[in-house]
Amino acid sequence: MAPNGQTRSKLAADGADPGSSWTLLTNHGHVLVCIARDPDVLLADLASEVGIRERAAHRIVTDLVDAGYVTRTNTAAGTTTSSRRTCRCATRSNDHI
Repeated sequence: MAPNGQTRSKLAADGADPGSSWTLLTNHGHVLVCIARDPDVLLADLASEVGIRERAAHRIVTDLVDAGYVTRTNTAAGTTTSSRRTCRCATRSNDHI
């Protein structure tokens, strides 16, 4: 029950609690998931999906490339990114992202 004695609201359609002030994944995590789903995703679409500006999406992709989580390949059709690193957590070290 909520502090005011009322029951908590139902979860939103996407499963998130509308009253929650935190999320499980950082923007870096969200970007990594989007790239894993669609390596050919455009930065503008990536930014829109995550809910950040295109400039922030570019900075995050650069961070992920520099950290070795994704690779960036330039092709005739444009730039393609792909995830390629395993989890850092010792208990999940065999899981690939």
